[in-house]
Amino acid sequence: SVNNGYLENISGTVEGPGGLYTITAKGVREGDSGYDIEAGGAFTFFEEHFAFEPPAILMPAGVPGVFIEVSSEIGFGAKASADMVTGFKTDPHFIPDFSTLEIRSATLIGHGDVSVSVFGGISVGLLLQKYLPGLKQNCKGLLMLC
Repeated sequence: SVNNGYLENISGTVEGPGGLYTITAKGVREGDSGYDIEAGGAFTFFEEHFAFEPPAILMPAGVPGVFIEVSSEIGFGAKASADMVTGFKTDPHFIPDFSTLEIRSATLIGHGDVSVSVFGGISVGLLLQKYLPGLKQNCKGLLMLC
């Protein structure tokens, strides 16, 4: 915004491909002494997920073609990211004074998760098809390091 011919503040945001990073910057006028410039960024170093499904366990139910089936899926995930904000001052003509350069905040974030999905039901073999009513339960755990 502009006030009495002076730029009072300015800001902008740039987002990288696929949300890989976000960079923001802003400048705020501090009277006749100049501007405070602040730039920050959020970066994702990696984000991975992996899941596998072990073979189902079939147990005879005592009736030909009828089985008790137990299956599961196990998943793992991890994410690492960082946020950082730096800043410096300028004179009234917007010329930087890099002796005022400082890191105003920095955060590293590690995130991990584990999930287990278990399904139990009755499997009835009808020619080449399978009928499988049952119950499904999910369990998830989350670990965050800040």
